[in-house]
Amino acid sequence: MKAVYGPGGKPKSNFPKSLVELKLSPKEVIVKALRYNEGKPKLSYMLDFPRAMEGVCRVAAFGAEKYSRDNWKKGLDESALYDSLMRHLVAAKQEGPHAVDEESGLAHLFHAAWNVLVLCEQHVRK
Repeated sequence: MKAVYGPGGKPKSNFPKSLVELKLSPKEVIVKALRYNEGKPKLSYMLDFPRAMEGVCRVAAFGAEKYSRDNWKKGLDESALYDSLMRHLVAAKQEGPHAVDEESGLAHLFHAAWNVLVLCEQHVRK
């Protein structure tokens, strides 16, 4: 709030003149920088799933080694992604959540999550 000065250069303000007027003790005064994050996504939620995200990253690294990094960004057919997603989900359902893909040695659920993330990313990039 901008200070307003009246006649004689005396400040005209509706700010309290002291901590007593604010009814705060010196321990209660907290000064923080302003942040306008209202309505912005809280990307820190990604940090709530470190082991799952590591598994998905391992799938991404496997794919990068097999094809090339960011190969998927060239555009993957949506039906191929859904087919792969469903194959991995069915395998995880039939063999159990810890079942691993024979080729990569990584959990089918991590492969399924990677497919979902690519589908989501392709959707938001359109």
